[in-house]
Amino acid sequence: MGQGEEQSSVRVGDRGLTTLHRPRDEQPVIADLVFVHGLQGHPRKTWQSSLTTQQHTSGRNPFKRWRDQRNDKEGAGVFWPADLIPQDFPELRVLTYGYDSKITGYYASSKSKNGIFDHGNSLLNALSRERTKLANRPIIFVAHSLGGLVVKQALVEARKRISSSHIHDIYTSARAVIFFGTPHRGSDSASWGLMASNLAKAAQMDVNDAILRELDPAGGSSKLLELRRDFYDILQDTGQRSRLQLYTFQEELGMTSLRALGGKVVTNESSSFDSPDYGHDSIHANHMNMCRFTGITDDGYRKFRDVLNNYVQELQRKRAVDERAERQVQRESLDGLMSTLDFAERRSREQQLQSLDTDHSSFAWIWDSVFVDWLSSSKPLFWLRGKPASGKSTLTQYLVRNDRTYSKLREYKNCEWLTIYFFFDFRGGKGMNNNFEGLLRSLLVQLLDAMPELKEYAPSESSTYWHEARLRECLLSVFDHSSKGLCVFIDGLDEYEGNLMQLLRFLTKLQTAGENSGTPRKIYVSSRPEPIPSQLLEGTPSLSMSEENRRGIRAYVQSIMNDMPSKIAEDSQWRTLCNEIVNRADGVFLWARFALDELVQGFCKGESIDELSARLESVPDELEGIYKRIVDRMEPQARNEAFIMLQISCFTEGSFLLPIFLVAMSFAIEKDPAIRKVIGGSELRMFSRRVRAKSGGLLEIITRSDEDDGDEDKIENAQNESDEDIHDDGIEERE
Repeated sequence: MGQGEEQSSVRVGDRGLTTLHRPRDEQPVIADLVFVHGLQGHPRKTWQSSLTTQQHTSGRNPFKRWRDQRNDKEGAGVFWPADLIPQDFPELRVLTYGYDSKITGYYASSKSKNGIFDHGNSLLNALSRERTKLANRPIIFVAHSLGGLVVKQALVEARKRISSSHIHDIYTSARAVIFFGTPHRGSDSASWGLMASNLAKAAQMDVNDAILRELDPAGGSSKLLELRRDFYDILQDTGQRSRLQLYTFQEELGMTSLRALGGKVVTNESSSFDSPDYGHDSIHANHMNMCRFTGITDDGYRKFRDVLNNYVQELQRKRAVDERAERQVQRESLDGLMSTLDFAERRSREQQLQSLDTDHSSFAWIWDSVFVDWLSSSKPLFWLRGKPASGKSTLTQYLVRNDRTYSKLREYKNCEWLTIYFFFDFRGGKGMNNNFEGLLRSLLVQLLDAMPELKEYAPSESSTYWHEARLRECLLSVFDHSSKGLCVFIDGLDEYEGNLMQLLRFLTKLQTAGENSGTPRKIYVSSRPEPIPSQLLEGTPSLSMSEENRRGIRAYVQSIMNDMPSKIAEDSQWRTLCNEIVNRADGVFLWARFALDELVQGFCKGESIDELSARLESVPDELEGIYKRIVDRMEPQARNEAFIMLQISCFTEGSFLLPIFLVAMSFAIEKDPAIRKVIGGSELRMFSRRVRAKSGGLLEIITRSDEDDGDEDKIENAQNESDEDIHDDGIEERE
């Protein structure tokens, strides 16, 4: 055997289908390759080279050759459908089919009386049983001699059986047939075979001459002509999913030592097709040895491999096109579903948090906290608690996006994980980004976008309106069928405009969804330490921001100090003031930011340490006092304009675009230049600066990046057009 060839040890049954090779589970199957032997053949020996194959290539004595091959052991030689094909075409499932095609035998072992048509129907039934769950998988047939007629009959019959989908599938799935010496017009050897069968009968041997009579054109058999006509109709079938491809290999050598035959068993005329559309080639062997290849260097095998490779490549190309088309259809269907679920404000809070200039190094402490222990444990629920403006939302945003979160989850369960999230936002009032329906919609959108295959568990409503009960049902179903581990981050429970007890009860259901699939579910929530969540979440693994933020605030203050002149940064009195900020902040980052801004402003004005200390002492302990301080410091005219801005923002549900805010301000102060002309970029940029200056930092302008608007260039264009949102960030206690 040649290098790289392994001798197959698979046992092949004499009857029915035997699987010789099955692709690995992770490898997609391109097609079923089915071998069908011919007259006097065997599902293994017909395709297996033997020790005597080479010396009998031209057939010196067929009776001696037959006796020698019977003496060859089943495992000897190269059984190329099992030994070579899997190496060259690992993506094919390879099968061989056996049936009783013997024409003589002793009465003690009677021969089948079936003809070509009976054997064709048997092949058809065997394939349909084998492919019960494999409908539409392409089939390539490889047939020797009479086997080609058996295949043709199977396809003709399958075409007729439209009402039996599992039978008709064999016809619609057939993509190609490769014939080896098939007598499409019969064989002159059949007449000789009838004479031989008469002699066998006289010798008390059981004989099946039904096959021989069907092959004998001289005897007036019309069945071959009928089969040719029926098969020709198949080749002209424009309704077929893919036109059937054919290729014929013809025997180059004849059985020269047998004078009664005097040449080829199947002539070129009989083994060819009338149309030039189908390829053909010859193999330097006689009829019996033309499909017994000795290895990968065998010229006959090379020819066969090239033909098969063309078919396989075409199937792969078509598969790729079909998969792209299918993905497009699924994407369009998914997009339609997502459009009914998504809402404009879904990512507004997230985008606001992303726009903040946050020093993420101040969160380094989280990776040495109980949060990491929870990620690596089987406990399903975690609670992050903290005062207003202590940085809960910013930390949550950081954890959602951090790769270390994923790594720690893998330590608990080594599977693929998906993190999804929702930020309740008080700015939305009772709108979608601050209610239960918004939570359900947002989580569904994220899940379906990451795992489109889950769409079947969340069928679309007939309209864009979803009942809340239906949303709950769909989310639980998607959670239950997700093959990935799911970690859900929900921020701002205290801002939720609804029944918090019912919400937490639903989250408990989400924790257990997926138990049947064996994939874990974990849920992280954050809120202020108010009475209801404190009671409902008692005993849950938790973390206090006020306790843990001290290190983060110190790191933040230190980073500001590092930007100061070295003499100031090293001054012990200055460091004392910074330590006072850390202590008085009590874990609230926003307070620390305001206080540090006070010190920086004083420093820039040349104030002494005593003056800076007095300035820090005057900073209120609570955020409300800080907000009032900001307003009190405004000039009267600026204060009036700031109040108008704040009122418009407070009484507007959700957020709105900067041009709309400009128009609203124009009406409010009894000036309307914005509505008399087209608002340009320069006007918006000037107005943006005015908002920041007049509001004293109580209003924020957040650039909105809508991922549905297209690629990065489009997003940049939207930003250039000042597609920005206005948010009230100071009227209530905020983080």
